[in-house]
Amino acid sequence: SPLSVQLECLAKKYLTVAEGETLVLKCPRKNFSENRHMEWRNPQGHLLFFNNEKALRDPRSSIFTLNNSEYTFHLSNITLNDEGLYKCLLYDNTVITKRFKVKVLGMPKIEMAEYKDKTIIKCSAEANGHPPELSWLISGVEIEGKLREVSDILTVKTHIRRATVMCLAKHTALPKQLIDFVTIENHSCAHINVYMKIKATCKGRELLIAVLLCVFAGFGKQHDLKESSHLLILLVTCLVICLFIVVIFFVIRLRRAHIAWKKGNIRLFIYLYFKFQLYSRGWVRFNSGFNFNLLL
Repeated sequence: SPLSVQLECLAKKYLTVAEGETLVLKCPRKNFSENRHMEWRNPQGHLLFFNNEKALRDPRSSIFTLNNSEYTFHLSNITLNDEGLYKCLLYDNTVITKRFKVKVLGMPKIEMAEYKDKTIIKCSAEANGHPPELSWLISGVEIEGKLREVSDILTVKTHIRRATVMCLAKHTALPKQLIDFVTIENHSCAHINVYMKIKATCKGRELLIAVLLCVFAGFGKQHDLKESSHLLILLVTCLVICLFIVVIFFVIRLRRAHIAWKKGNIRLFIYLYFKFQLYSRGWVRFNSGFNFNLLL
């Protein structure tokens, strides 16, 4: 009936996808004649596919299924510009329209830059409509980014060499959190001073943290640190080698002195022994001037 056709045309199916994912739209075609036609149209009203023929040259789009029961459209690597109302039109005795309202949520994006004595880590996320809530996760510690105009200075204690900084985006229309992350190096300091600033825009939110350079020395001074480490290793190695040579030289001198002392004791023992033997037999007096060196 005309009423049922009108109600079917106004019906919508709501879908929510994250930026970068693949959009899958399924249009059922039950009790549909083989010689009838179908088409897909994008939110701008442009023809995407007519039956299995591509009309709009977009390498991301494809018809995944076209059979007696289903007409499925795929759009990969979806962006915020792809958000809107998609239509599946079935041309039979009457034109039947299936409507799909697609909501695209922006993924958080982390950017890093050097500014004066700090390393700035910026996280931003966009959405058409209500902006997402952003927060930081630094080595398991979550730092919430509530919307405000003032600035914060936070201190997060850490004693590890490597830390993973995550940016979490919470969208009201999506149960799961969207995440982007970066790994930093902590070479010298035992704490992280975090300067946070949250900025809202018409399409999204930005979150920035500025960290003292000594914490992120791996970003600005990584090359110098590597050279210093190599030089320190070389100096320590040379010192160990020199100390080893000195010890070997000392051991050799000590062994030579011990051998000389040992020889001297043997000669003295022989001298006293023969002198005692001669004296006991009455050949010579003990304090006579007999040259005992002839015996040695």
